[in-house]
Amino acid sequence: MTLTQNIKPKTFFATNPKTGQPLTQEFTESTPEEINQAVEQAEAAFAAYRAKTPQERASFLDKI
Repeated sequence: MTLTQNIKPKTFFATNPKTGQPLTQEFTESTPEEINQAVEQAEAAFAAYRAKTPQERASFLDKI
């Protein structure tokens, strides 16, 4: 998806569910197409992740 200079993506603020207080971070809404693309990428990445040993997974998670 390419945004033009005339189109501003929609944004929103979230609320901390524990405190009910608004978060200071502003979030950008995703389109259904962006969500579908992210899901497809996550599914593809999981196949490689699933093949790793528990130690390899732990090492990967420590790095991120």
